[in-house]
Amino acid sequence: MITSAHNRKFPLPRILITLGDYNGVGPEVVVKALRQLKWEGRFVPIVVGNAEVWDFYVSQLGLRAPTHRVISCSEISEVNTICLLHCDQVKVEYLQPGQPCEAAGRASGVFLETAIACACRGEGEAIVTAPICKSTLWAAGYHYPGQTEFLADKMDASSFAMMLIAGKFRVGFVTTHYPLREIASLLVPQLISEKVEVVWRELKQRFKICDPTIAIAALNPHAGEGGELGREEVEVIQPTVDRLRQKGINIQGPFPADSLFANIEQKNFDVYMALYHDQGMIPIKMYSFGKAVNYTAGLPIPRTSPDHGTAFDIAGKNKADESSMVEAINLAVQLAEEGYPRS
Repeated sequence: MITSAHNRKFPLPRILITLGDYNGVGPEVVVKALRQLKWEGRFVPIVVGNAEVWDFYVSQLGLRAPTHRVISCSEISEVNTICLLHCDQVKVEYLQPGQPCEAAGRASGVFLETAIACACRGEGEAIVTAPICKSTLWAAGYHYPGQTEFLADKMDASSFAMMLIAGKFRVGFVTTHYPLREIASLLVPQLISEKVEVVWRELKQRFKICDPTIAIAALNPHAGEGGELGREEVEVIQPTVDRLRQKGINIQGPFPADSLFANIEQKNFDVYMALYHDQGMIPIKMYSFGKAVNYTAGLPIPRTSPDHGTAFDIAGKNKADESSMVEAINLAVQLAEEGYPRS
């Protein structure tokens, strides 16, 4: 839980930015994004990582900006420098870009835990997370299917949902990291209602959309053809949609997924609810890959991340595109600024 309000000695919002897996492209896109962004006078970047990792990539990529190293957020007093929150408990082993290893997975878990702890103490107004490797994170003892679930658990978020955002094209997810063969059994009314409602509240409260319009996708081809191609729409999804509408939520569907995401510029939905991971990821990444933002609804503060993974195949080669990290930081700052007390 967040234990304190904004620290009023800071005239600007503080954005906690984790380095992610140090052998992936996370550190590179963070360095490049901060080199590109005009952050001075807008926000305070607090990079949560390790000095050895940071220095390695800064040297490799040539970032020229004043950096202030601290071991606690309480030491931060300046607003015109990049603050490096050094996690001294991390032992950097096998710093080899492109090579996944358990040590890097453990470090990514520590970086994320540290950012969460800072946020819960009121020492940051938003979190931006660089990509992690799920398998090495798991091997290091962090048993979460992804950072979304990690954050929700550590921040005591009883209801949360993953979203992908590319401008006004927003996709929310009912399920995320599950095998496809399990999806139908997971789609129970309680779960669908929970995810729709948390996304709806987020759009109203944090994105300031007065009456969010929601479209929900069907599971089966042609929305089940009245039950001929599957009963989930008739027995589960449509009754749940009807109950949500009775609660005052402006939701329509279920719509056949093959046409729902076509010509979105001509539609007036504020968010599209996908029932499973690839159903929503494919259209939004085709629409705006490299510039979309992963967002977690339901947390006490904004959390964003780029729309890509560790990309080990190009790590350390100065080939990673920082565009999505730039967008992730920009969205985090925008949302953090909404309620930030100005002096």
